[in-house]
Amino acid sequence: MNSIIEGVKVYYDGSHFIAILPGYFKGKKKGKNKEYLVEVDGKVVDLKETYNKENEANKGKKKKERKEAVANAMAPCFVNEEELEKFIEEQEARTFRNFVCRRKRLYRKVNLLFANYFCTFTYDSTKITPEQFKKKLMQAFNNLSTRKGWKYVGAWEEGSENGRLHFHALLRIPEGEMIGELVEKSDYDTRHHKRQKALQNTYFLEHFGRNDFSPINQHLLNNAVMYMVKYLEKSGRRINFARNVHETFTVDILVDDIACPYGFSDGKEEIEGKVIMFDNFLCLKNGEVLGTVSPEIIQKLEDYE
Repeated sequence: MNSIIEGVKVYYDGSHFIAILPGYFKGKKKGKNKEYLVEVDGKVVDLKETYNKENEANKGKKKKERKEAVANAMAPCFVNEEELEKFIEEQEARTFRNFVCRRKRLYRKVNLLFANYFCTFTYDSTKITPEQFKKKLMQAFNNLSTRKGWKYVGAWEEGSENGRLHFHALLRIPEGEMIGELVEKSDYDTRHHKRQKALQNTYFLEHFGRNDFSPINQHLLNNAVMYMVKYLEKSGRRINFARNVHETFTVDILVDDIACPYGFSDGKEEIEGKVIMFDNFLCLKNGEVLGTVSPEIIQKLEDYE
């Protein structure tokens, strides 16, 4: 009889489903948070908080210039240059690790989204203010996520030329759950000085303004993901996720559906506890066979959570 492994966490890397076997995280303990409070001129200063503030204030500068500006601002907090330099190096490493983790979460969530549209939403100033647009669009997406199962991953951005606020989003809209109608609209593109056609949703057009619904293909998906990664890198701002967008799903698997170990560590040893699944592996839950892995089966598994 084929053995079953229960409680496996699985993510999709864009090409393969990777299973994280139970026990993989055992023994991986987080280090204790360091204390970063010091007294400067009779006031208590949080070094980590100060570093974050100064780093944000100088983020538009080149790396060397930014580092020097942060060090100069924080110099009064340290007794010598060596301690200051050590602290700056630690914080730069921490900031980079945090960015890598955010990027990894973004990739995993986008890959499990199985998006079917890439959309851009821009507000119409005759209908709504920028503040109302930001608040009400997010409210609309959250309602659609709860009531109709929509999923989204998106980022806010101001236009480079006119500063107009808009929202880029990857959407997963279940079959039969579209609101409004998708109609082809033609308007004038002031940036490129020519007429353009776009597939727009009548609901968002009426309540918010211009929008563009582009059906997803692999090339468009890759470009959208790269845009969001660059957005993270450039601005450091948060990406917006629906609550029902996850990095992994939990499932029971058959041992025979494991294709091979995931890969090798820097020491050229096999990574224990992570495996690559066959593309058509069976998903089980509580002894029930749900079917071959698919977006619909993954949704059923998420409903169990």
